[in-house]
Amino acid sequence: MANIEERYFYGKDGSKIFFRSSVPENPIATVIILHGYAEHSGRYIHVMDYLTSRNFAVFAPDERGHGKTARVMGDLEGFDRIIDDTDILVKQAAEKYPTRGVFMLGHSMGGMIALLYTEKYQEKLKGLILSGPMLVLSEQPSGFLRLLSKVMGKLLPRLPVKSFDSSYVSRDNEVVKRKDEDPLYYKGKVMARAGYWFLKGIDEAIADLGRIEIPVLVMHGGGDRIIDPEASKIVYHNVSSEDKTLKIFDGLYHEIMNEPEKDEVLKMIGDWIEKRV
Repeated sequence: MANIEERYFYGKDGSKIFFRSSVPENPIATVIILHGYAEHSGRYIHVMDYLTSRNFAVFAPDERGHGKTARVMGDLEGFDRIIDDTDILVKQAAEKYPTRGVFMLGHSMGGMIALLYTEKYQEKLKGLILSGPMLVLSEQPSGFLRLLSKVMGKLLPRLPVKSFDSSYVSRDNEVVKRKDEDPLYYKGKVMARAGYWFLKGIDEAIADLGRIEIPVLVMHGGGDRIIDPEASKIVYHNVSSEDKTLKIFDGLYHEIMNEPEKDEVLKMIGDWIEKRV
């Protein structure tokens, strides 16, 4: 087991942002992990353990509205703030532990945020890894609902508006059980402000995919019932990167790093990073 440290840093607005880190003695690369909606960095300790065993320094924040960072559980506060927070962590990690490059690993909503970050700051990264990025919603909202989400997101930002079904995160019943019993896993409805940022983030991320030129690894579970695998295909076919890889794992559900085949997934991530260091 790696030595996991738990600390805080401060966002631009003074908010305290909780993060976990795991650093080997002489790291060759740095990995920033961005978790998905409703969860937190504590669900990635096994990922941190594995990456640290591959000699990578790993940093994983609890994003705003999530885990130990949340002022109100489920209230994202805005992807622009989360991107600013992420940039502060990238800078601090790079300064404290100089390595041969910083890689970003984003899952689901964290994958969308990772795309938005890369489109803005790709010169700070050596590579981007995505797991089931949130770029396609199961139900496409009408123009009226988009307008309504914008209005309600400003007037009543914490209004619960839509249920979020997380039943199909994994085929591993133990993973689902731990998730259901986890007090830091948000189980309420999606709030109006969060819904607004989901729609805005998806539109902006897709519009600027062509800006991305750094190496990209896109992975998705072929049996994902939460985010359609088409989302990863959209990324793969629209980034400008010459070095890009798309892997659809047959039958796996949404959280491919929490599936029975997780060892295969983690090895692919570790090998991919190592070849680009």
